[in-house]
Amino acid sequence: MRTLQVLLVGMVLAGSGFAEKLSVLQDKPWLGCFAGHEGRGFDFAVGGDGKSEIHFKKGRTRISVFAAFPVTYILEEEINGKWISRQIREDGFETRDKPSDEPEKITYRVTYTGDTKVEITHEFEKGEVIIGAKIVEKTTENKIRCGVRVVVPDLYRGIKEDGLSARDLKRKVDAEVAGETLKDEKVKADLHKKPKLDGPDYFADGAKHISFEADAIAGRELLLSTVDETAGRIEVEQSKDAYHGFSLFWWPDPEKTGTPGARLRMEVK
Repeated sequence: MRTLQVLLVGMVLAGSGFAEKLSVLQDKPWLGCFAGHEGRGFDFAVGGDGKSEIHFKKGRTRISVFAAFPVTYILEEEINGKWISRQIREDGFETRDKPSDEPEKITYRVTYTGDTKVEITHEFEKGEVIIGAKIVEKTTENKIRCGVRVVVPDLYRGIKEDGLSARDLKRKVDAEVAGETLKDEKVKADLHKKPKLDGPDYFADGAKHISFEADAIAGRELLLSTVDETAGRIEVEQSKDAYHGFSLFWWPDPEKTGTPGARLRMEVK
């Protein structure tokens, strides 16, 4: 009887698409990835742990692994007026999709600490990836929000600033951020000038879209926007000089979450 119960439970879980972790591909360059997309000038890898990376390319060759941009799917809960991050449970994946190195669309659900579930989708085109995130099961009375975090890493970690002139810094750092604020103001910043991107002169109140271009990513430009610009916002978080890295947070409008327009578009040019 006990064996029969175990078998029945297993059949139910299998039918629901339950998986402790996402299955992964076994061959390079997608070893350890649930999905791998080869775009124009970039690769997008979705790991078996649900975390992703953007790899920029020169021609068909990926540049340094240190220039990869981490992409994570985040859930935050408001507690005592502060947003607290929840972590993805290692055993908290559900999907009906199979690992693929030629994906068109993938969908999976993740369970975070606290047992809230979020459905994450990716749609792939040659020059872009479109990501959706929506809460499908809420387990708390507190306010919660889900979104996407893109980290611009420290691409200029080798620069030693002691005694470095502004002219020398300009020569070494060829990187630019541009975008449009939620107040319809267009701004642009050269990172060698050490802008405070999350300050009042730039994106303190959020952005409709933001682009990042740098010689350190083979001269590529990464553009983040919401499919329907009224259905989401982008926030910047910066704790050091901008050319040493910063984070971009995309949040869908709570009233429009789950709609086609409330998705993050990532384009590489």
